[in-house]
Amino acid sequence: MALDGSGSATVTPADVDGGSTDNCSIASLQFIEQLTAFAEVTEGQTLSITLPAGAVVNTVDFASYGTPNGSNGTYTIGTCHAVDSQSIVESYALGNNSFSIPATNGVFGDPCGGTSKRLYVAVSYTIINNDLTFSCADVGTNNVTLLVTDVNGNTSTCNSIVTVEDNEAPVITCVPNATRDTDPGVCQYTVIGNEFDATFTDNCTSGTISNDFNGTATMAGAILPKGVTTVVWTVNDGNGQTATCTTVITVEDNEAPVITCMPNATRNTDPGVCQYTVVGNEFDATFTDNCPNGTITNSFNGTATMAGAILPKGV
Repeated sequence: MALDGSGSATVTPADVDGGSTDNCSIASLQFIEQLTAFAEVTEGQTLSITLPAGAVVNTVDFASYGTPNGSNGTYTIGTCHAVDSQSIVESYALGNNSFSIPATNGVFGDPCGGTSKRLYVAVSYTIINNDLTFSCADVGTNNVTLLVTDVNGNTSTCNSIVTVEDNEAPVITCVPNATRDTDPGVCQYTVIGNEFDATFTDNCTSGTISNDFNGTATMAGAILPKGVTTVVWTVNDGNGQTATCTTVITVEDNEAPVITCMPNATRNTDPGVCQYTVVGNEFDATFTDNCPNGTITNSFNGTATMAGAILPKGV
């Protein structure tokens, strides 16, 4: 049975009935559920359990006044245990929709004098339903019990397995492709907050999302180099369904370089000639830029240096 868009699925007795018959006729097909309730209190308190309307306690699965171990309905008897705990709790609980028991030596006796005691109780009860509703938490196999009642009130039960499946793929939404300038003074862009984060919806809430740039659920703080970065987002709903989308982020360098020329200068001609030969980088300009791939040239010889250039007399 597949979950719907809201993450639920309803099964009726007819869905699991394999052809029940009766010598007279069948009055009803229903589901019967065996459920548990539990409570824990310390010595001197009152333990109370109230079941859903119409339900009564069928069995006491565990009862111990003393030092029982465990939690949440899974218990074991400890080193201190009042031997009549089971029968005393049964006298309060069986056949009742709700019950209260004082956790005191006056009710259970004192199984271990001088020790602080506690009372742990777990009980079972049944509920009859005309249908069962499953959720995302029930994905997989689920045991159900079919209750068949004939026109004379006779009943019979059988067990069946309902397999709940999540076949609905998540829906993922990517941010549109975008262009950003490099950060001031550097040749990269730092993503701000969730500006490039994808989002998704799904009928179940167990999904996770990640991107192939940093492997996380967010691009916040990611450093993107100048150029084109393609980010692929993938959502996995945890039940075998996936979806992907892509955002392309272009980082441009729109920051102008800063160039520095040598101050204007005067030189004498070289001895015996009517010209001057530039010495080293004495007239070379320099520059800085946020990106490292810039080049510099001059209009005199088309290169990056004036070293060795021969300048005629004059300006």
